[in-house]
Amino acid sequence: MKRLNSILLMLGLGLPIGLWSQAAYVLPSPTAAEAEVTLYIDLTQTQDQRLSDMLDAYPEEDVYLWIWNPSDPLTGNGEWGDSEEAQKMTKVSSKLFSYTFIPTEYFGVDGPPFFSRGISCLAKFDNGYA
Repeated sequence: MKRLNSILLMLGLGLPIGLWSQAAYVLPSPTAAEAEVTLYIDLTQTQDQRLSDMLDAYPEEDVYLWIWNPSDPLTGNGEWGDSEEAQKMTKVSSKLFSYTFIPTEYFGVDGPPFFSRGISCLAKFDNGYA
């Protein structure tokens, strides 16, 4: 379970982590794969400030979760330029967003793959700007 938290700290776009990473964490921690968890992405802690800067210019814009590991969500991500509405994140504060789910139901995997693969994701605008 500690591995999941470590992996969450290294979330990114698949490009070099130092260039694109977004700070994230889950609560409760530790968590169970069959229990509800909330993933938080804190854009004030990002190394790449593009999405944070875009939110300064467009503070009412919705933010969506784009996730690909341990698998795509069962509902799908949508298209890069048009996110699935089910992926819309909850705005906690101006730069903090959350998404609540049950990992086994959301990903369609059991606990071991979820904990061994961790979560790879990013926050983005619906139209693909991240």
